[in-house]
Amino acid sequence: MRLDPLFPGRSLPAETTVRRLLARVDGDTLDLAIGRWLADRRNRAEGRRRGPAVDGKSLRGAARANGRKIHLLAAPDHTTGLVLAQLDVQEKTNEIT
Repeated sequence: MRLDPLFPGRSLPAETTVRRLLARVDGDTLDLAIGRWLADRRNRAEGRRRGPAVDGKSLRGAARANGRKIHLLAAPDHTTGLVLAQLDVQEKTNEIT
């Protein structure tokens, strides 16, 4: 049993428990919920809004069933470095277009 470093009276869940839970959760819904939660915390802490950046990345070592690479379009906040939202895009394109 491993103890939680933040709450010493509690134990951490086993890796298999976390894997089973994440396998059952819809990834897009979880991503949206966490992005909204982070954006809400950021806005409260700063007291004002800032525009996010938008950037595309290819995931190294990850591929679809047909062998094509996975590309994500992300909207991180420059100030905090938090990714507020991300979207799986079908193909990598020129960032200008």
